[in-house]
Amino acid sequence: MSTPCKVCSGVGYIVGRSGELARAEVCTTCSAEVLDESLWYQIQRDENGYELAVPSESLGLVRRVRCFNDAKLPASYGAKTMAGFQDHAEHRGLKTRLLRYTQRFDLENSDGVLLMGPPGTGKTHLMCAMLHYLTLQRGVACRFLDFFDLTVKVRATYDTSSKVTEASIIDPLVSVPVLAIDELGKGRSSHYERTIVDQLISRRYNAGRVVIATTNYFPEEELTAKMGAGGERGALSLEERVGPRIKSRLYEMCDVYPVGGNDYRMRQR
Repeated sequence: MSTPCKVCSGVGYIVGRSGELARAEVCTTCSAEVLDESLWYQIQRDENGYELAVPSESLGLVRRVRCFNDAKLPASYGAKTMAGFQDHAEHRGLKTRLLRYTQRFDLENSDGVLLMGPPGTGKTHLMCAMLHYLTLQRGVACRFLDFFDLTVKVRATYDTSSKVTEASIIDPLVSVPVLAIDELGKGRSSHYERTIVDQLISRRYNAGRVVIATTNYFPEEELTAKMGAGGERGALSLEERVGPRIKSRLYEMCDVYPVGGNDYRMRQR
């Protein structure tokens, strides 16, 4: 029985960081030959005797690493996995259900995922762990997106001196097979911001593409139920942040998972 590589533990890649983004590289200690392009295809004959170039396992690893880098995960979340998520009594078994989701993921038949809960409960960890698995294990093209960052970039295109167009930013986010939106509803909830999220979600909804999202906001009915009849609620609802139409579409596109517990960052301190 061979001993796993001490550098990558036998997975064939290493996850590190490049500036603000996570970056994976093929492990040159145990998989250096994978980078030899002459090994990316194997010649096989079909039943009629014709030669075919069939992708090899080497090319598969290179493509999976490329998928991970194209996903543009934040550097601090690139190495997050389901195993590293600490279960809490309020979401016991959640990571098992999400791991099963990624293992069985099918672009044609899988619904999206909406993780909903207070800040610091691990929503972004869980989402990035899903992208980590989908890219590096399954080779699924994904893209991580901070919603507030998107609104800043789109607003910058309105400057007359900008050579970047709104379409050049939005179109790739519509076409990518899996789009992961972090902190949906974050910002000032202005008409401009709601127009952007409406455009993005509606176009992906119409195209039947998968959305994975996190949000700190709860639906109106849940906030009302928590306060009880006649109670006043101070928190804004998901409908107030993104609009009732987008909330409705998200609920149709995604399975909703509440993520409970106390703020993990505060617990660490």
